[in-house]
Amino acid sequence: MSYHVNYNYESVLFEDFQLLFCGEEYCEPNYQFGPAVRPNFVIHYILKGSGTFYVDNHSYHLNAGQGFVLFPEKQTTYKADSKTPWQYVWIGFKGNLAEAHLKHVGILSQFPIYSAENGHKMVEIIRKMLKIQVVD
Repeated sequence: MSYHVNYNYESVLFEDFQLLFCGEEYCEPNYQFGPAVRPNFVIHYILKGSGTFYVDNHSYHLNAGQGFVLFPEKQTTYKADSKTPWQYVWIGFKGNLAEAHLKHVGILSQFPIYSAENGHKMVEIIRKMLKIQVVD
């Protein structure tokens, strides 16, 4: 099951950092996305379960409390575990300063995974965004 929202703010005011979309995914066992290349950044944060993220001939087995970032124009694949499939939230963005903001918090295209002690804050914000925008 998946919930997501797309934002379309094409404006000169937002060229430094522009929110594009966000969502939450409850994956089935072995659910896979990719291989795919995106034109923007996407941060994923894992709430439950586990899976594997593939980029640049590396594979990263990740669990709840960890996350990964898709960088523009990089081919990536991610796959839910067969026994404990992951549930994650994501937020997509672009902008002239987007990569600098990621670098500031230690996320680099050469090592696009992270652990978050305060990941619940990101989850709370994304769920609020989904609640505001989702129309039944």
